[in-house]
Amino acid sequence: YIKNNFDKISKIFDVKTSDELLAKIKSRLSYLNVQLKKGEFVLLSDKEFASKDSIITIRSGHDVSNHWWGVRHSFDSGSAGRAWADEIDNIGSVAGAIATVFPLGYTKLAGALTSLYLNTLSSDTRAWANKAPDGFNVDIAWTLNYRMYAH
Repeated sequence: YIKNNFDKISKIFDVKTSDELLAKIKSRLSYLNVQLKKGEFVLLSDKEFASKDSIITIRSGHDVSNHWWGVRHSFDSGSAGRAWADEIDNIGSVAGAIATVFPLGYTKLAGALTSLYLNTLSSDTRAWANKAPDGFNVDIAWTLNYRMYAH
């Protein structure tokens, strides 16, 4: 797989040779094993990593970090961004369903607004995933406004 996809993988790991890539992968795996044994993070059932204090979640190609102003999602590739957009779409569908199932004033409005916000966020994320296939960031403030930009 690495030989067939070296051009893509070398960009992600910022390496020039396959030997350099293998050394980087071995180093990272060794580091992760040490951190796991120390209890610095846990391996979740869905194969994601979570730090013991839940400040940083690391997924394949998707890092999440909390800041005083909000949350930063960093994507190492366009495919990681599109995968997150799919997750957001699923949440947006649930919010839309709530608005439909509970058609009472505030509940319906909250569900509809949440669904609209999440659909817009996922659409913008997909656009950036296509625009910046080598990676981009999404900063979401606590006020729910967001900005997207290349690394």
